Amino acid sequence: MKSEIKDRQSRKYSITLNNPLVMIPPMTHEQIKQEIGKLGSVVYWCMADEIGLEEKTPHTHIYLYSDSPIRFSTIKNRGVLLVFVTGMRVGELSTLKPEDIQITDKNSFIHVCRTEIHYSEEDEQGQRKNVVGVQDFPKSEAGDRYIILNSFAIQILQRIKELNPNPKRVSF
Repeated sequence: MKSEIKDRQSRKYSITLNNPLVMIPPMTHEQIKQEIGKLGSVVYWCMADEIGLEEKTPHTHIYLYSDSPIRFSTIKNRGVLLVFVTGMRVGELSTLKPEDIQITDKNSFIHVCRTEIHYSEEDEQGQRKNVVGVQDFPKSEAGDRYIILNSFAIQILQRIKELNPNPKRVSF
């Protein structure tokens, strides 16, 4: 019997940014605070800096607690960094398709045009279950937008593409 791997969700995450000031753009404490503020469901967060003993690599630890669950794949594949850099909502990020992302020498952008929805329904036994789906339009008219990508966002997307070279949808 083949075991099914699920994309688990959690309300709590611990994230480590290695060399945050070397990133493009640099992820200063102020920048990190601003980006966390854009995540609507985060109700508590904290961060601390540390320098590695052997390599002397500076890194910033971030702990997040959210009202709404965030998918592990969003964290694992650097999706949260993309949310930080672009200001996208997690639900918008999780529904991106490859054709929504344009990277060229002249201009690079993401077209945000759908979002993730959460609702509950009854199964055959009358039990309530949580359902996650895709809404083929954003929450509001203003949500249908193009986000210009900076060099750091492009680096993140290129790394995600390396991890998932032939996606039907972008995996976060």
